[in-house]
Amino acid sequence: MATLQKIRNRGTLLMLIVGIALFAFIVGDAIQNSSSYFAQSANMVGEIDGEPISYEDYRKQVGINIQEAESQRGGLSSSDRNALELQTWNQMVERKIVGKEMEELGVKVTPDELSHIFTNKTDNTIQQAFGSASASEIAALVAETEASNDPASKAQLDRFKEYIKEKRANEKYFTLLSQGLKATKNLISESNVEGKVSFKYIMRSYTTIADSTVNVSDSEIKDYYNTHKELFKQVPSREIAYVKIDVEPSDEDKAYATKVIEDMKDKFANAKQPLRFASVNSEIQPNGRYLKEDEIQDAELAAFAFSGNEGVYGPYGDGLTLQLTRVADTKMLPDSVRASHILVAPAENTQQTVDSLMNLLEKGADFETLAKANSIDKNSAVNGGDLGWFKKGMMVPTFEQAAFETEAGKLTTVNTQFGTHIIKVAKRSALNKNVQLATITKETSASNKTFQLALTEARHIAESANSIDELRAVAKEKNIIVNESTFTAASMGLPDVDNSKELVRAAFKAEDEDKLIVNNNNSTVFEMEDSYIIAGLKKIREGEYASIDDEKVADYIKNQLRKDKKAQVLKEELANSIASANTLDALATKEGLEIQEATNATFNNSFVSGLGQEPAVVASAIFTDNSTNLSQPIKGNQGVFVLSDVTVDKTASSNSEQATLLYNNMLRQRVQMAYQALYENAEITDQRYKF
Repeated sequence: MATLQKIRNRGTLLMLIVGIALFAFIVGDAIQNSSSYFAQSANMVGEIDGEPISYEDYRKQVGINIQEAESQRGGLSSSDRNALELQTWNQMVERKIVGKEMEELGVKVTPDELSHIFTNKTDNTIQQAFGSASASEIAALVAETEASNDPASKAQLDRFKEYIKEKRANEKYFTLLSQGLKATKNLISESNVEGKVSFKYIMRSYTTIADSTVNVSDSEIKDYYNTHKELFKQVPSREIAYVKIDVEPSDEDKAYATKVIEDMKDKFANAKQPLRFASVNSEIQPNGRYLKEDEIQDAELAAFAFSGNEGVYGPYGDGLTLQLTRVADTKMLPDSVRASHILVAPAENTQQTVDSLMNLLEKGADFETLAKANSIDKNSAVNGGDLGWFKKGMMVPTFEQAAFETEAGKLTTVNTQFGTHIIKVAKRSALNKNVQLATITKETSASNKTFQLALTEARHIAESANSIDELRAVAKEKNIIVNESTFTAASMGLPDVDNSKELVRAAFKAEDEDKLIVNNNNSTVFEMEDSYIIAGLKKIREGEYASIDDEKVADYIKNQLRKDKKAQVLKEELANSIASANTLDALATKEGLEIQEATNATFNNSFVSGLGQEPAVVASAIFTDNSTNLSQPIKGNQGVFVLSDVTVDKTASSNSEQATLLYNNMLRQRVQMAYQALYENAEITDQRYKF
């Protein structure tokens, strides 16, 4: 059998989505949505630092990642596929950006180094893939595949080797990067200061001064914009206004669904194998678990299940989901079990290995000794396979059922997705009555007639409006909410609408603000899974910086300038009051304010109860040191503060484990910042919305 099949039988290679998680251990969420896009070749999905990414290359990589994901998880939903497309794009961006840096630094993995990684199993992925195979066995397995006539196995081996090579190169690069970014001991010491501060305070809220009394000129807005321009860096985006016509089951649809499940009730009652009957006829598969009475959430269903009634309970449900339930089996089972296991990896000779081990155990061999020598579950193997006590729901269902149904002192075997388990039950708690419920679930769905009625309404709205204002007017007449959403080209769709990526593409192709957006069929009605959408293009945002003419930008600047002016007025007024008030009590009385208290605030957590984050206030308190005097007025996020009775604990933590954790977190943050800097300096064009 080909090498890759042997690796596959170990159950590990198929769990690799090659390349998707390549940088996840370092980069995490460093990648944000793409930064710009311009008119390019019709066959190009993007460009990174002048290097084009063709649609064919992109779709090929998406296909590989989807294939690997499907082999691991089975079927994929549309949202899963959308997520994989985004991951693939991020993967290709990462490869281009980091690859360029590696090339300049001379970071590479030689053929000899790759061979060494394979034969010496210095990579944990190699260890998982080849298990206990020796260096010579691995070399023979790889050579066998390379010499075989199976192109699929060869391709899979090539991808696996490329994954290992790329993974190792990135480890070398980020290790090199980390060495240059190490935090100093002094920085660790300073950052490891607890800096917990408590204080009493009064606050004059900005809301005590009406916005209408604070004038902000156009020149002030312009000056603020130019001074703080970096605040307004943007990702090109589109803002839309839209109405959504949800397609929900009508009363007629609900009545039909009720009739369908009612008609099934007699057949269910007479079924000799109720669990199998339910599995065949239910839209949600019954899990087959055994439950105690208090584990069934529906009190009426629980009473029925433990009454000895052999009939069918239901239909019951919320109208959109209807169910029938019947007791399939009854058993006396424990609440918890203590068991040990030997886990045998899936392979060609798995059953032979299991039979041999069972034969030894039945002849009196020591279970702990065999577990330590043979179990691939190394966490429990060191304890002789002991899993300790566990309750229902803590193990995978098939393992749980086998363990709970086996008597104390007995052995049993069971297959799970991890391999074959030889289970020895050591102890069981007291036995209680448990029932196995067979439940048929039917979802009430909208009929074609209902969909057609919703489509007719959506078309009527679309035909009655040519602009966003007209769309709002029609929606108001029909008492329909007009929603708004802003998204980038990389967005998978609207947050409240599944599979709405087509609308994102159409919005980026649209050129006229305030006009309704049309789809590929030249219609303004977008058909989603369970709704119809009519949308208008409210705002096109292009360029590296948001425009000062953008209403949202202008409003933000006005609010900041108003806050600054209010703060100045309040600080002057409070300073005058402090001159004649020696204590916080006296100041509070004079200002008509209530004294509040903040406790145990820190640099990392500047939350003030009832107010939210107030970093400037907390920082001022920490550097005040212990003081009962009144502070000078401090500008905060919610208002202007005056502090008193400040107590600060600046005791450095002596916990070396905490210091190590802090060091690692700081190093990780620095590496992420370094990568983010590379990303932001790269010229990235994202045109996936065109395809």
